[in-house]
Amino acid sequence: MRVVVTGGPGVGTTTLGGRLALHLACPHIESDSLQWLPTDPPDQRQRPLPERLALLAEAITPPNWVLSGSVIVSSLPTLDALGPPTTPSTLRKGSPW
Repeated sequence: MRVVVTGGPGVGTTTLGGRLALHLACPHIESDSLQWLPTDPPDQRQRPLPERLALLAEAITPPNWVLSGSVIVSSLPTLDALGPPTTPSTLRKGSPW
């Protein structure tokens, strides 16, 4: 199964994606890990686009996976499921989304 959980920052895509991947016993691909180079503090330097695309292509090679985060869905193969989490605004980490 190929599933994308997408949504704005702080709405719970990583949490839901991780739990869903655990339930489905498949890899969880978190889009921020593809987007950003490891830095301290995190999320300071983006990976070059060719590197991001290569990492994504490698990550979605298995037949089953869950991808979470802000994702351009048109760049992915046929999906089995796509959806945003519905997180109450009181639980969002200060995000207006």
